[in-house]
Amino acid sequence: MKGSRRTPALLAILMAHCLAVVACQSTEANSQTISRSDFGEEWPLTVDRGVLSCEGAGSVYFTADDGSRYAVNGTAMTTGDAQQIDAIWADDPTGLSPKRTLAL
Repeated sequence: MKGSRRTPALLAILMAHCLAVVACQSTEANSQTISRSDFGEEWPLTVDRGVLSCEGAGSVYFTADDGSRYAVNGTAMTTGDAQQIDAIWADDPTGLSPKRTLAL
């Protein structure tokens, strides 16, 4: 089945994101490296890999390999210390949505 091969990778990135958000409720930072190789054609960004991290009181960031830092959620966007994730969020090739989304 086509979808079953991708499901573990999709679950891994979603779990990493959820863990980052949960960790934001504590004072400790949490991070997870994620990459295009984890998702193949489903990868929603224009960069190949980076680190998804949670800092402070709920700020989630993605840091690309070149060191560019992007705010993933509203809390991170309010800090003003990172670029908007839209800069590297891939357009939807189907044209059905403005940006690419992960299909479950």
